[in-house]
Amino acid sequence: MSTSIPYNPESAALLVIDMQKFIRKDLANKIIPNVKSIIKTCHEKDIPVLWT
Repeated sequence: MSTSIPYNPESAALLVIDMQKFIRKDLANKIIPNVKSIIKTCHEKDIPVLWT
């Protein structure tokens, strides 16, 4: 499923919150590929990625 969310790339940033102590492994296996894809897209579009 592909979803388009409107954003302004000049003021956008991606915040990746570290939840490894709190997330179930079965959920992580589903979430991580999507997070990696979003991070890659942000890097390609010069959108900052912030990590906690």
